[in-house]
Amino acid sequence: MATCNTCKGTKHVHANFLGALVETECPECKGTGETGVPGVCAKCNGSKKTVVDCSGFGIEVDCPDCCPIVIVE
Repeated sequence: MATCNTCKGTKHVHANFLGALVETECPECKGTGETGVPGVCAKCNGSKKTVVDCSGFGIEVDCPDCCPIVIVE
């Protein structure tokens, strides 16, 4: 999963509460430090496909992060 943009992975944010600076659980990631759906590939978002640049052309290929590489001999 991707690092949370709100807390930058620290799991907490600082907030002003009645003039005092307090540290609270990040509301964006719910204190996990990461965003996205658990168990879903961050690169392809579960589609199993990604686009790579090949000399200026986009070619759709199997996602290298979540699809096993098969070597045929």
